Amino acid sequence: MRKVATKSIVAPLAGAFFLSLVLAAHSGPKTIHAPAPRAASAPAGGPPRPNPRELEDAFAGLDSKTAVTRGAAYAKKGDLDRAITDFNRAIELDPKYAIAHYNRGNAYKSKGDLDRAIADYDKAIELDPKYAFVYNNRGSAYQNRGDLGRAIADYTKAIELNPKNATTFDNRGLAYAQKGEFDRAMADYDKAIELDSKRADSYVGRGIAYEKIGDIERAISDYNAAIDVDATYSDGYLHRALACHRQRHLDQAISDYTKAIELGSNDEFAHVSRGLAYLEKFELDQAIGDLTSAIQPESKMRAMAYEMRGLAFGLGGAPDAAIADLTTAQQLDPSLSSGEAGWCQSMINSGVTPQGCLVL
Repeated sequence: MRKVATKSIVAPLAGAFFLSLVLAAHSGPKTIHAPAPRAASAPAGGPPRPNPRELEDAFAGLDSKTAVTRGAAYAKKGDLDRAITDFNRAIELDPKYAIAHYNRGNAYKSKGDLDRAIADYDKAIELDPKYAFVYNNRGSAYQNRGDLGRAIADYTKAIELNPKNATTFDNRGLAYAQKGEFDRAMADYDKAIELDSKRADSYVGRGIAYEKIGDIERAISDYNAAIDVDATYSDGYLHRALACHRQRHLDQAISDYTKAIELGSNDEFAHVSRGLAYLEKFELDQAIGDLTSAIQPESKMRAMAYEMRGLAFGLGGAPDAAIADLTTAQQLDPSLSSGEAGWCQSMINSGVTPQGCLVL
């Protein structure tokens, strides 16, 4: 078979890959959970507050504040359906209780029911127009729905009502970054860090903004700061890995991807990214292992993982496996048929050695 001399396919893939991942891999906007109201103040040195199970038998006699308190306890332990039941009870008892609508909105938001969450936040704001937390959380719901204009308007109102809340500056910074307004994003992250210098996610957010304008060195400096603040913060390692990877510092990138995975980072992002780094180093077994780990039914990275694994199989002298993966990648994402995967498959189909698809 003849061998075709061609440009590197990995570098173009990596460039597009990282530009798409930098913001996507960052944690979304933060929800603020206000302290739950107490039905009555416990005396100093008294017994601890009862847990949901201990309160179960008292449900029939709950007042609205106690219902919200127990609902917040259920929400904290992840039992959102029971939490919503208690918040419903609180609202039945006192329809004008803004905190009950706010907490139920938080529970619906945690369940991914953004329309109901926003409706509850709307009601809480109607009942208490100066409830800053509600504006933040409604902004977060709008942001998760992709409505960045309304999200920023809500964050701005929350900041007017409470200019000392670092979380809201952080959230607005992310919204501005998602709109491509990186100067405004960095200004908000600066303020969040000024208010709370121990916010690892704010350093990562500002690092992403620096990276998007091409200032990789400052980006890495912020990722370092995030790790210094919290050595268990997986996003710090993940984003430092992505930045190092873009600079072709593959060993450092792989080390940071590995740490991010150990700390429970988003598996699909981290495994596909590390798989690509191994692919660039021609460490094909490791690349195939990572890319296989990323091929999960619900993964948004399936097409990319199949594409990269197909290239790895091709490099390893397994053209049938390569063609199968590249075909699957195109089926999952038809746009790949005119891109690198389609080009590489056409080379394999025409009898070109697999190595012709990847020249570093």
